[in-house]
Amino acid sequence: MRVTIMPADKALIERTLQLANMRRVRSTTEVEQLFSTLPHTGFYDREGQRYFQTLSRREVGKYRGHQRDLRESLEKIAGGGRLAKSEVEDEVRKVMREMPIYIFPSQDGKPKIVYLFAGMQACLCYVLMLLLDPGLGLGARLGLCAAPRCGRFNLAFDGRPRRYCSYEHRRAADTK
Repeated sequence: MRVTIMPADKALIERTLQLANMRRVRSTTEVEQLFSTLPHTGFYDREGQRYFQTLSRREVGKYRGHQRDLRESLEKIAGGGRLAKSEVEDEVRKVMREMPIYIFPSQDGKPKIVYLFAGMQACLCYVLMLLLDPGLGLGARLGLCAAPRCGRFNLAFDGRPRRYCSYEHRRAADTK
């Protein structure tokens, strides 16, 4: 089975999983570089300058907290429990209600809805909503590696969902 998803959304999901799979967030720059260059991230000031919300180097603990919360949410989604998923959805909806939507003219002059995420937390919430969308079916394809001491998340956009993050972890489990 193949999941149809916009390339910008796929890139955002992949970067979100990279953040979730980091062993330790070492700097704010490390996190911000994951998201700030993607389409749909940043906001525009009155002069049309694009910005992405950043934190000072001393605030790296906030990103570590966001990473911890993200991992907890992904575990609830991957675990498949309906109650756990609804908890994640309720929490994410609160943040998503605050997200601005901008309308820009397209190349042919017709209005076009464009979503722009001002910072990393808004990006994460959007990805969680994509994973929770039953029409996309991404949540059922989200996996948490079953190899001992791994704990990495993976998402198969093509083919069958995977239990392991890599072939090596699958092979190691098969030999045990």
